Amino acid sequence: MSRTKARFLPTLLTLVTVVLAGLTAAGVHRLVSLEPGTSAGALAELRAAASLPEEEARARVEAIATAAVAREASHDRAVQRIATLGGALFAAFALLIASLIAAERNARNLLRLARTARAEADRARSQLVEAVENISEGFVLYDSEDRLVLCNRRFREAYRIVADVLRPGVTSEEILRAATERGQFPQAEDKETWIANRLAQRRRFDPPFEQQLAGGRWHMVSDRPTRDGGLVGIRTDITELKRREIELREARRGIEQQAERARSLAEEAQQAKAVLQDAIESVNEGFCLFDRDDRLVMCNSRYLDLHGAIRDAIRPGASFAEITRAAIEKGAMTAHEPLGAAVARREAIQIGRAHV
Repeated sequence: MSRTKARFLPTLLTLVTVVLAGLTAAGVHRLVSLEPGTSAGALAELRAAASLPEEEARARVEAIATAAVAREASHDRAVQRIATLGGALFAAFALLIASLIAAERNARNLLRLARTARAEADRARSQLVEAVENISEGFVLYDSEDRLVLCNRRFREAYRIVADVLRPGVTSEEILRAATERGQFPQAEDKETWIANRLAQRRRFDPPFEQQLAGGRWHMVSDRPTRDGGLVGIRTDITELKRREIELREARRGIEQQAERARSLAEEAQQAKAVLQDAIESVNEGFCLFDRDDRLVMCNSRYLDLHGAIRDAIRPGASFAEITRAAIEKGAMTAHEPLGAAVARREAIQIGRAHV
């Protein structure tokens, strides 16, 4: 029971008792003196009623009692409203506290998950960096805005002229412009045009191509798109292959030049042979020419006429022994000595001439 209600209750009880008991003014005075909790206003009204005649006093006391009952009812309703409002406020406050506790719990869970995800992401990035550092080619990764994400040691070595520019966040255009200004690309005579063409080439993702760098080095450049709109590039050092290619090209050029010289000499020899053939054809006697290996080089028509029986055997490249054997077999000549002895004697004659 609230303090306010406890304060008004004695007054209410006193008034009800007076009305029900039909007490006289003297009785009212006695009851008032016995109710220490009665309010000052109620006491004053009761004392005033005690001086009235009995009927008027009874009516006055009833009015005071009615008013006290009304005040008590109004007070009870106010107390009830306050209690109801207080309960609602308490319930809302309790709900707020529970929500805050749940939110804090969720925040802690999210923070733990975020830390776990961050640790996993850091571990994955570390593994990626270690992997790209161990490949033999240059590796570079750009994001969807064409900004450098990472590159490995091989890539930095290949473009050491701009090693200070190769940092995360820098754009490929900034890298190309710095490299061009510092002479990284000998073929970039018109710098702005070359940069514009190279950037367009990156956007088209052209097939792999060869790129010459400063210092005589060559790279095979391969750019491929990533799923998120970025670009991954591979740079393969082909300097040794290009050197061998140049050597092969020069050797092929030398061989072609030698072949051309040989063709020229062959034509000259053919022309000289034709002149010589014309000269020996004008001789009335049979003429034949053998080389140092005793093989027929040429002969005139008169010689063929004289040896018509073995005409088929007399051909350029045929040896003296083959021609002689054919003549003996067909009876075109008589063997006065074994063929082997004749050939040996002829070879001895040639050797003797060679030593003269």
